[in-house]
Amino acid sequence: MKEFIKEKLTVVIPTYHDDFELLERFLASAAQQFEPGSLEEVIVVLNDRYMFMQEFKDIVDRCRFDGLKIRTFWANELYPELNQYDWHSQQLIKILAAEHVTTEWFVIHDCKDYYIGAVTYSNFIDDRNTAYGNINIYRPNVH
Repeated sequence: MKEFIKEKLTVVIPTYHDDFELLERFLASAAQQFEPGSLEEVIVVLNDRYMFMQEFKDIVDRCRFDGLKIRTFWANELYPELNQYDWHSQQLIKILAAEHVTTEWFVIHDCKDYYIGAVTYSNFIDDRNTAYGNINIYRPNVH
C-alpha cells in the first residue's frame, strides 16, 4: 500500500498554450502565498500538442521560485492514446494525475485561479482530516 505524505498538499493544474501567462501568475501566487511546509509540490500537466512542450518547460523553469517544487507531465504521458486536447481531456488529466500525487490530499486548480492571501494546509483540511474550502483565491469569471 502506498504511503502518503501527511500535513502537506499537492496542487494539480492542467494547462494549454493559450493559458501559459495565467500559469505563470498561478505559480507565482502559489510560491508567494503558501505557508512554508504546507505545499509539497505542484503538478502541472500540458494538455496540448507536443509542439508546445519546450515553451511549456521554459515557463515552468522560470517559475521555480525558492522552495516551489514543480513536476511536469505531458498529457500523453498520463494517457498515451490521447489525440485530442480539449475540455474533455482536461477532465481526464485531472483524474489521471492523482496517480502521481504523493500527499494524502491534493487540490485541482484551473490556470485562471490564483492566490491573493496566505494559504496553509488548514485552509483545505480541517482538524478531523476532512476536506473543505476556506481559502483566499481569486477566480475571475473568464471563459
